[in-house]
Amino acid sequence: GVSLAVNENLSISWGTRDVDFGGSTTEQQDSGVAASYTMGGITLVGSANSSDNVAGTEGTNDSHKELSVSFAF
Repeated sequence: GVSLAVNENLSISWGTRDVDFGGSTTEQQDSGVAASYTMGGITLVGSANSSDNVAGTEGTNDSHKELSVSFAF
């Protein structure tokens, strides 16, 4: 994966991986991207991840998206 602090407030990252289950002929392929932005006591975070061939089973796909906001007082 790769991550980059664009500036003191903004960070982005991207990554992939392949998982070999040994007994399966199909590898699970995962990928994701995330970004966070901090301004004072507020942080915004967003991410999107996907998996193809989940658990080595061809044709089973999954995805997850998340957005969060946190406040520090």
